[in-house]
Amino acid sequence: MIKLLTSYSQQRKDGDLIVPISMDWKHYLLRSELLAILKLKLGAEVHHLALTGATSENILEHIGDERYIIEFFLSIVGKMMDFNQDIAVNQSLLEVLLHQTSQQSHYLASKGVDNFDEYDDSNLRSILRKAGWMRKVYGVFTKEALADDTSTDTLKVYFDTHSEALFELSRLVNEDDISESDLKIMSKEVLIPIV
Repeated sequence: MIKLLTSYSQQRKDGDLIVPISMDWKHYLLRSELLAILKLKLGAEVHHLALTGATSENILEHIGDERYIIEFFLSIVGKMMDFNQDIAVNQSLLEVLLHQTSQQSHYLASKGVDNFDEYDDSNLRSILRKAGWMRKVYGVFTKEALADDTSTDTLKVYFDTHSEALFELSRLVNEDDISESDLKIMSKEVLIPIV
């Protein structure tokens, strides 16, 4: 996927206003995600296409411009920043998750999400990480912040890697006249919402 995003970015830098869609996206996006992207572009007309049984390739052709795929990912990132981190997975989403990870026979499939206990939640988190729906991010906090503060914080900027957060900590120390001993880096897991 990085290769596709890099290609898109380079074509935009080269001045292309419309970046032709690559059929390789069908390997990274579920049909339901492609329909969500098409809905960003066309609105109500998507229902007609969904009912005609359009293939992933047909949907990509109708999307036509990779900009809509990028907008889709940006909307996910925006929602991720405001997302309540309690795991709220319904039964149909769980089925999609288990199918995506080739674990259709996993015991969670027959348990029912309303009956999950702490052990089940732990297994669900593991499957979410495997599917790429959950990931660890890093943030810069004051030294008084507790580990529990990461689940209720109002911090709006998180970083993908510890080194990026460390760079931000250094920037804050250099630009905002804050002592390095007053700050610390903590991590948390975020659930990437499905649009």
